[in-house]
Amino acid sequence: TGPPWTRSFWVSALQRGAAKRIALVSDVAITNIERHAAVLGRWDPSKAGRIPVRPVPSNVGEVEIPIPLRRRTPRLVVFGSRASRETIVRECAAPIQRLCRALRLEEIVEIGVPGNRKDDRLFGLKARCMGVLPTNLISEILTDSVAGVVHYPFPFLGKSGVLAAYC
Repeated sequence: TGPPWTRSFWVSALQRGAAKRIALVSDVAITNIERHAAVLGRWDPSKAGRIPVRPVPSNVGEVEIPIPLRRRTPRLVVFGSRASRETIVRECAAPIQRLCRALRLEEIVEIGVPGNRKDDRLFGLKARCMGVLPTNLISEILTDSVAGVVHYPFPFLGKSGVLAAYC
């Protein structure tokens, strides 16, 4: 859903109707959010309480042997869409600065479509924008970093491919 001037406002009823019809003709339903499982259960009472909730998997893969945390580069990763990274920079400066101090981080790496920011510092630390990278390189950077941040509403974290990649 969304405000009337957005496409989501105008198509949400169509999308809900399509999802309901699919749920009714399906033998099994699965979703990535608890509240969606409840909605699907209301639409099809025969599935109520039997709809598994599974988070979105990482789309950058996982390493076979993770680097122990104490041997990782003291770095924070800001990964995701340009809009989500810009939201993090705009709305989360104070808590991220506290996090960086507490973890003694030395640099920040941004991964994703480059934005308009030209500064080589972010949250008081040296910052590098790596741009769009192949998934194997993203996985290497993540497994060699101490922390990553994501800005996503808590009830919807199961939908976050970025959180899955960090995990």
